[in-house]
Amino acid sequence: MGHKTSSKSFRLALTQNWESNWHKSLNFAGLLAQDTHVRNYFMGIFKTLGVLVYRCQIDRFYKTINIKVYIYDVLNEKKKLDTVKIKESIAKICQTDVNQNINLEFIEAKTIFQDANLLGQFLAYRLEKHTSVKKLLFDLKKEFQQLEEKPSYNKNQKFTSNQTKTIKGIKITLAGCFQGIEMARKETFQLGQVPLQTLKANIDYAKTTAYTVYGAHGIKVWINYR
Repeated sequence: MGHKTSSKSFRLALTQNWESNWHKSLNFAGLLAQDTHVRNYFMGIFKTLGVLVYRCQIDRFYKTINIKVYIYDVLNEKKKLDTVKIKESIAKICQTDVNQNINLEFIEAKTIFQDANLLGQFLAYRLEKHTSVKKLLFDLKKEFQQLEEKPSYNKNQKFTSNQTKTIKGIKITLAGCFQGIEMARKETFQLGQVPLQTLKANIDYAKTTAYTVYGAHGIKVWINYR
């Protein structure tokens, strides 16, 4: 049997970082459960609005909680959120006082290649909307080529967290019973270079599941950034 290692956890403290930053020796399990509930809360409220939440960064300090929510609007519609109500819900989840400083920041991605988890959720969203696998991969290849042909696609340019990152290669694996065929199969799609064994390579990895009328489809995404 093969022992698989996540490409993201394999590179922690090298090219990847933790999504929760805090230190407390006591009640570690309680704080970890609170962070999970906060992420599920944001995914629940944004799912009804047609918005994908692909990352939630939580930083805890003394009497201060900083939360950065990275989103992608699939329907391209502007929504208004009641931040006061959201902060009250977060304070209830974290079992803290409402007067405690809770800083919220929403960062919207410009392309689906901004994060591996975002690309995986987008593929799951398209599969759940009855899009065929061949058309999905063809559209993905076309969009990736258009991203490379943009004038602003500079290999030596440094990008911030809310801007488009420069991509060196992507790899996608889809598994399941596609289009009602009883025998399950696996489709692998790759563009560019994705060296999984190179620790210096900035590779982002995500795994998600698409629940369709034909059954559950497993999706794995690797993105190699420069």
